[in-house]
Amino acid sequence: MVYAAQKETWRPVKLERNEEQDAAYENPDQDSRGPWKAGDYTSNKTRAERPNLFYPITNPNTKEEVFPSENRVWAYSPDVHLQHITDNRIWWGRNGRNRVPAYKRFLSEVEGLVPRTVWPHEEVGHNQDAMRVLQDMFKDKPFASPKPPALIERCITISGGQLSLDIFAGSGTTGHAVINLNRQDKGGRRYILVEMGDYFESVLVPRLKKAIYSAEWKDGKPIRYDTGVSHAFKIVKLESYEDTLNNLHLPRRTPDQTLALGHATPEARADYMLRYSLELETRESPSLLELAKFSAPWSYQLSIHRKGETVPRTVDLVETFNWLVGLSVEHQDAPVSVAAEFETDSSGRITVKKGSLRKAAQGWTFQSVTGRDRSGRLQLIIWRSLSGNVIEDNAVLDAFFEKQGYNARDSEFDTIYVNGDNNLANLSLSAATPEAPSNYKVKLIESEFHRLMWDVQDV
Repeated sequence: MVYAAQKETWRPVKLERNEEQDAAYENPDQDSRGPWKAGDYTSNKTRAERPNLFYPITNPNTKEEVFPSENRVWAYSPDVHLQHITDNRIWWGRNGRNRVPAYKRFLSEVEGLVPRTVWPHEEVGHNQDAMRVLQDMFKDKPFASPKPPALIERCITISGGQLSLDIFAGSGTTGHAVINLNRQDKGGRRYILVEMGDYFESVLVPRLKKAIYSAEWKDGKPIRYDTGVSHAFKIVKLESYEDTLNNLHLPRRTPDQTLALGHATPEARADYMLRYSLELETRESPSLLELAKFSAPWSYQLSIHRKGETVPRTVDLVETFNWLVGLSVEHQDAPVSVAAEFETDSSGRITVKKGSLRKAAQGWTFQSVTGRDRSGRLQLIIWRSLSGNVIEDNAVLDAFFEKQGYNARDSEFDTIYVNGDNNLANLSLSAATPEAPSNYKVKLIESEFHRLMWDVQDV
């Protein structure tokens, strides 16, 4: 089923006609308007449903009054029928004696393709074709019920859409179809695929890579090396419910609690976990999110259970935080490492020696992200590695801010997020009240991360 959310603004791409489709139009009465095709003069409504469309019409050749069937009344009202007579739009057959008339639809008035179906299997393929496509790419049958790419290409072509969303992506046919269309006309169509099956890794992603590399494959090998396209896609993996449980470190229970849980039924223990433990015991526990690990944000890991074993996997805190704050990213730097030399000023404060902050293979790593939140406010997010020496860490942060031209006191950014405690100059954005503490411009990433992850009211 293909539909438009707003049909008033939808402008579908018209399909080209061919000679075979045009041949269905004739001109047996030599009408000056050219070839036409007979259309049904009745509708699929009954007399009870459309009593105003049940009326007699007169055959001008036989002078006979003709009524429609009570189960299939006329398609046009009496006034419209009279206009059809005036416009010579009614056809009573070559001998003029047909029991039911037809409506003359002229080829000159047809825009684009109006076939009986837009899904002819000769053009859009069938499941056997889809299976052959995968066999050519993988040498075997890695997926039981793929769709033919040509079918999805036709859907996208009819809609004229530039973004396709497939929430049951399967073997990745939708992405393959978009890649094919862009290859044909150098278009800029995009796609979003969602899949939770194991074949995401074994079929979907390899298929997209193969489709990008070559348009034609046989026995798992490309046979056209001149059809590759420039393409990029991002893989975003969502933490599962089981992964969340694997990474919870619950507080130690009292002996009485442990004993009570030991005697409880499995159902009672599950109910305790879902209704009480997750909601109350872990609410204040920093173990829900290992905030201390934010000292090395690019190597943050979670325990992920896959294929019968639990292994540590690095997750993308930078990307996750962008999603949490609803950031539309405008610029994201690659992480860069810097070294610095320190000195003590006249007040005894340790600072970075002027001009000594420089790129280096080792040292402090920084990554800056700028973009706008859901309200259009400009945000700056600074990720940094922390050495454990708070004084030196913050001295390097101050020097990095100065070198980048950032200033927490000016109006360039509405909010600045930084991981790790810092001594950046801060501004209160709102007056403090007993009900609402003041909102400061510089915010700690760890606190905001925890609040946005676990405060239901902010979701």
